[in-house]
Amino acid sequence: DVLPLEIIDVQKEVNNLNVLPGDLILGDDIDCDEISLEGLQQELEECRSDEDYINESDNLVSLQAEIRECDAILTQMESLLGGFQVEIGSISSEIKTLQEQSMGKGLRLRNRK
Repeated sequence: DVLPLEIIDVQKEVNNLNVLPGDLILGDDIDCDEISLEGLQQELEECRSDEDYINESDNLVSLQAEIRECDAILTQMESLLGGFQVEIGSISSEIKTLQEQSMGKGLRLRNRK
């Protein structure tokens, strides 16, 4: 049972349309132009979406690399700012100690007078 190539091509076309035998009954009033245009339009939109994705894939890879670089920089900045915050806390403690010492010396000076 070898089928001619034309029949095989027709079967492939039917399979591509997702039409099962019995879906269409001979004599049904169907606008073939409308069906094929809708199908073609849908396929064209899908192809455009695929092409857009393929065309933008390099940009997406580049964007992902930039995001990773930014994330690494932000992690470094977070670490740097954390260390800076610790240093400021230490300096604040030293300032309080110096203020207390200054007040104590000022009080002693007044008591001497």
